[in-house]
Formats: sequence, C-alpha cells, structure tokens
Amino acid sequence: MSRDPRPRHAGQDAWAEASSHAVESGLAIASAVVTQEALADWVARGVRPERPSAAVLQRLFRTLDGPERYRPYFGALRDIFDLSEAALRTVLARVDDAAGWSQHGEARFFHFAPGPRMATQEAGVVRMAPGVVFPRHLHRAGEVTFVIDGLMNDRDRLYGPGSVVEAEAGTLHDYRAAGVGRDLILLSRHGGIEFA
Repeated sequence: MSRDPRPRHAGQDAWAEASSHAVESGLAIASAVVTQEALADWVARGVRPERPSAAVLQRLFRTLDGPERYRPYFGALRDIFDLSEAALRTVLARVDDAAGWSQHGEARFFHFAPGPRMATQEAGVVRMAPGVVFPRHLHRAGEVTFVIDGLMNDRDRLYGPGSVVEAEAGTLHDYRAAGVGRDLILLSRHGGIEFA
C-alpha cells in the first residue's frame, strides 16, 4: 500500500475522525469526501479558480434560492411524508420565511399536514442554530427525520444533509445542531412525543 505523499494537516485528521463517526449518514458524507479529495488534488496541481460568467452565476444563484436548493431530496421527502411535489415545495418555501415559526426553547419549528397515508402522524420542520439542543423527549410511536441542511448530532452520531434518522417507539433522546455557521434544518414525522 503506497503512502500519500501530500503532507497531512490537522483539518484532514479532524475530517477523518468526523467521517468515521458518520459512515451511516449516507451519500451526503460520501459526496463530501469525494469533493474534498478532488479539491485537494486540484490544489496540489496548482489549478487556479476562475470566475464564472454572469449568466452562470445567475443560474447558480437561482438554484440556491428557495425550495429548489432541496431538489435532490424531493424523491425521498415525497415518500417519507406522502406529499406531492407541489405540496412539498409549499412546505420547503416556508423554511426561509421568518414568520409562522413557533419556538420551543431555542429551537424553532412549524407543523404541516403530511399526505393521506401518514394522516395519523404529526409532521413538522425544525430549525436550530449550531449548538442549540432540542429538548429531551420520548416517542410514543416511531419517528422518521430527514436532515436537509446543517449537521445533527443524535445519540452520539453525526448526520448531514440527505440523512434519514429513525427512532423507534419508546426512544428517549435529545439532539443537537452540530457544526459551525449553518443552521440545522430537518423535517420529521412521528406518532407523538412527550417532553421529559
């Protein structure tokens, strides 16, 4: 096995450690690792960044605005919440709207109605700044959570965008918005919770 001749730095070691704890967070982490390796290769080759044209920048910024930035997750979210794409877009459009959120501790949330197959369950969006903890609670029935932005630390495991986190009935837990600089935003459906 050949050793990588590029010098290692503390950031790589931290990334490696975080990645080892997040193996089950799915393609989001795998994609981030591939991206990091590609960028490291470009830097090693001396590739210089180029400014995209105004048209390319405008198109890029449109994809980063509103619900479209979550497009890669639409399929999974439709299945988990039994919502049409139009209904899903309506829910995701509220993520950037400062109005209409409720507060529980430092966590902000709003509820929405899932589709007919999930009609007996509650659904909502939770948004928390890094470091905020969603209070300890007990699940009366199972929960399915989908992370769309930021990092979530739940039961000593790290989950990133695109991760599905499940909790069985009877699970007692809290979770924390991990990372720096990006809010944790997640969608969740469950059969009821009780705060401990």
